[in-house]
Amino acid sequence: MLAEYFTTVAKYHYGLSPSEARSLAMEFTVRNHVHVPENWLRDSTAGQEWLIGLMRRYAQLAIWVPEATSLQQVHQRQIYGQCGEGLQMV
Repeated sequence: MLAEYFTTVAKYHYGLSPSEARSLAMEFTVRNHVHVPENWLRDSTAGQEWLIGLMRRYAQLAIWVPEATSLQQVHQRQIYGQCGEGLQMV
């Protein structure tokens, strides 16, 4: 479920940094009443080992510090597509 979310946000040019991904994992486990290791509770974030394991299981994930993308660029890509197939000659 988290892997799907990480993939979805990456498609919309809003990737998550490793620390954001780990914090989101912690919030997900707490809300779903999943038992977590003590260091997760102490640090209020998932461990680095968890993130490394997730990346190994889901090789298609790319979690890194996202590049700056203006909202206008994202909006244009959603409307016109990557290659401008929605554009018309005037």
